[in-house]
Amino acid sequence: MRARVVLLVLLALVAGVMPAYGTASAPAQRASQRVCMPLTRPSGQHAWFDVATVNSQLARQWEHAICTAANGSTIDLAIWFIGPNGRDTLTLIDDLRRMHEFHGVHVNVIVGKSNYEPGPGYIKGFSYPQLLSALSFAHVMSCYYGCRSSRRTAIAHSKFMTISRNRAGFPAVLESSANWDTEQFEQTRQSGIYFGDDVPLYRAFIQRFHSMAACARGNCASDVADPVRKSHGVWYDTDHVIWRGISQSAAVYFDPLPAKDDPVATRLSTMRCHGHGVVDVMTLYLTRVAVIRQLKRLRREGCSLRILVEHPLGTRYQVSHLGERCLGLTHDKVIAVKTGKQTLVIAGSEDWATTSALTHDQQVVEDTRPSIYRAYAAYYQRAARGSVPCRPLPPPAAAAYLAPGGLRLANES
Repeated sequence: MRARVVLLVLLALVAGVMPAYGTASAPAQRASQRVCMPLTRPSGQHAWFDVATVNSQLARQWEHAICTAANGSTIDLAIWFIGPNGRDTLTLIDDLRRMHEFHGVHVNVIVGKSNYEPGPGYIKGFSYPQLLSALSFAHVMSCYYGCRSSRRTAIAHSKFMTISRNRAGFPAVLESSANWDTEQFEQTRQSGIYFGDDVPLYRAFIQRFHSMAACARGNCASDVADPVRKSHGVWYDTDHVIWRGISQSAAVYFDPLPAKDDPVATRLSTMRCHGHGVVDVMTLYLTRVAVIRQLKRLRREGCSLRILVEHPLGTRYQVSHLGERCLGLTHDKVIAVKTGKQTLVIAGSEDWATTSALTHDQQVVEDTRPSIYRAYAAYYQRAARGSVPCRPLPPPAAAAYLAPGGLRLANES
């Protein structure tokens, strides 16, 4: 009897110190002990930001969105890469696991597999088997280049998550500029927009996820809900619809798109300044001629044009010479416009670069709600305080900037 009591006590002590799910690192153990807290306001639109601080507010909001999922619902995540290497990402993975195990939530994930084999330097050490092990509870799919493109220059660069039904009974979408990685969450500027109870927008995102999943299986044409045609190694939509899921205040387009289409430039062409207004741009790159042309027009019409970029002039990443200010470690991709009573935010995974839209998988949303614009305008103002004038650099200085030991770069993604 005494031996049995001792055995029970020992088992209880072991159970008290073992991690909640298998063997895990100390950060994973701490993550598994967190309470999965849902959003307090699961409906409407909310803009969320990271400002290169250790406590990632964007990661917390991703987490709260995950925890909002209803029993038996489905979470679909399309993201370029996941680095299970720190508190934020481990917490998100752990919340997905718990929602699956305790609430019957189905989890589907699409990642860019080429990043892990062998992978760029900033995710060196991650491996695809390691990712599959971390996401053993989920259905994981991968696209070696882009999902819709077999070109070697393409990447599966989308960063969005859909929830088929949350606890309030409606679907939700979260789109962002950030991959799931400690460096992305804690050391770079990022943003994301959450859409709760926007059914047209949700349908557009989930249709694109299904199409990417069909491509990941090696048969892009198998998704009859989103017919495609192939041209030069890239699958394009056959319906010629660009902006999708158009609701009262939001819409989305997805890449890759044919070279003749530039949805950002086309949308900016509808805005007029009439002697006043503000145009704020934040991006890694600014090389897209059609977008630069519209920015110049808006400035001529009287808008105040402010541009924050990461790479200085004198590198191949900046060609506009529009008075850019340089801001280290910014990974965001956003254009925010206010002219009179009109407000517009264009944001997503696509940098305003020449080739970003032609081969990569991307998502870009537009939002005309004033509250979203005000949030981005305040975020931009905070970021601008840390910027400096960009000065053209001669080639040797540019090379030094890009070399190891120089000013540290954010992920060029």
